[in-house]
Amino acid sequence: MKRLISLLLTCLLFPVNIQAGTICLNIKVNRSNLFPVFVKELKRYSKEHYDLKEFTTTPKHYMIKGERVFKIKRRRRPLIGTPTQKFKRKPKWKKEKIDIQGKITKDKVCIKVSLSAYNKRKKKWYTLESDNLLEEHMASFVLTNALKGKDYWSIGNPIISNNGENKHFLNLTKFKIDSVTISIDPSTGIKSVNFYLIKNNDVLTYRVLMLDNIKTINDALKVFNNHFINFNPKKRVARVYNFYWEYAKHGKIMDGMHKLQVITALGFPDKVLKNNKKNKIFVYNFDGKTYKYRIVNDELSLPDE
Repeated sequence: MKRLISLLLTCLLFPVNIQAGTICLNIKVNRSNLFPVFVKELKRYSKEHYDLKEFTTTPKHYMIKGERVFKIKRRRRPLIGTPTQKFKRKPKWKKEKIDIQGKITKDKVCIKVSLSAYNKRKKKWYTLESDNLLEEHMASFVLTNALKGKDYWSIGNPIISNNGENKHFLNLTKFKIDSVTISIDPSTGIKSVNFYLIKNNDVLTYRVLMLDNIKTINDALKVFNNHFINFNPKKRVARVYNFYWEYAKHGKIMDGMHKLQVITALGFPDKVLKNNKKNKIFVYNFDGKTYKYRIVNDELSLPDE
């Protein structure tokens, strides 16, 4: 169960506001509990990687800010970031500036890093592109603190890695979250969000590759939440539907099953169309095809063949 959050980082589920050097996770957290450990970790990492020691914290507003301006006496190391533009003449860098901000609201955690360097030749500050190490390290830290120890049940037959072997797991398999990391495969350069799950004292990995339409950590988190649910659906469905659970466990749907059994079988729908309170349509996209299932009075209503 030993898992260290990787230092090579680039992960509920929701729209995200991202700019260069900024990561915002829309996730509900206990601010009073998270803020002190968030501040401690941000200070530790900033000191270790940017030699930034001075921070101003505003506990009332759950905000922390640090800034450092330092001279470049001899260019024996690379800049703290990458210039966002090309230069015809080699710049003569004189100073660098780093600005780090963190803020926690009721449903969002944001980490922002602004980097710049002063070109003596042009007498002008230029924006540097962040390497994203700090932002994504803190994102992993937040997600691990928010999810660690919580129980989740599989839905939609997710593919999970067990000792390097990928396989589909039955729905309603119970897992406990161990940690979340964000990493880059050095051989392919592909970034992934990795959820480490505990089952019977074994640590398994549910990995979401950031490819195609999965562009942000929140996109990856949405994928995770489409395949794992934080409550046992069986406890919220009347016993009259018990006949259908065995089908739902194996990813099969049947006319008349409860909507939570449909979600158990297929995962959360990509879209829900509402005609009225009692009539909905679950829309799923699988393998390039779109499937629509009508839910009437919380029951699946399949068309007659």
